[in-house]
Amino acid sequence: MSEDFRFFKFKPINKFLIESLVTPSLYFSKPDLLNDPFDCQLDLRKSLCRAVEKSKGIRKTELQTVLDSNSFIENFAQKIKSIGVCSFSLLQGSFDEPLLWSHYADDHKGVCLLYRFTENLLNTPKEIIGVTEVQYEDDVLTNWLINSQIQPSENKFFIELAKVFFTAKNSAWKYEKEVRIIRPTHGGWSIPHGCLEQICFGLRTPLSDIELVSKLAGEYSGCTNFCKVVHADTDFGLSVVEL
Repeated sequence: MSEDFRFFKFKPINKFLIESLVTPSLYFSKPDLLNDPFDCQLDLRKSLCRAVEKSKGIRKTELQTVLDSNSFIENFAQKIKSIGVCSFSLLQGSFDEPLLWSHYADDHKGVCLLYRFTENLLNTPKEIIGVTEVQYEDDVLTNWLINSQIQPSENKFFIELAKVFFTAKNSAWKYEKEVRIIRPTHGGWSIPHGCLEQICFGLRTPLSDIELVSKLAGEYSGCTNFCKVVHADTDFGLSVVEL
């Protein structure tokens, strides 16, 4: 039996959110437009150099061959230009996570969207390159090149390399517990009606926005579960109440 994926996404309330509700969809960003300027900007050649230095035996020879092949590195750089990335959080308590509300949901005036995706939807190679958790550590790409059991000559080497390339991030972002869906192209991607399971409104979300978003989500996206963040009993805590 397949297991569904449940992902959280924080967003401000703007025309892009409205469009994604009226025409159920996700937006996949170009990697070079993400908010962290270091994100998805690894230097493959430098990672290969470090991997060759640290490798031994057959693996060292294989990686040296890739490094010496300018065509592979250039081809990789060209192909990933079209790739799109959509980020979510896996935090179980995301609805009451203050940092994510502050950073991504317009200082608590936006929303947190809970999506439920079936395995069949995301397990479509022509549409989805991968669904991969972000790795928060130094030299993720170098370590993968050294330790991966996939040979550079295999067809899937490029795909798996791309997954690692687009999910390596500085440890300072670890609190987000991010997961990414990676597609061959950037831009909008239509999702089935009903994938949007719940919407949580922020501590400062205006009532007029709550009413508008609830109406559109129910009418066009099939979402009927709504909640709102409120002050908890503790000094700095947040709690969630159903609407």
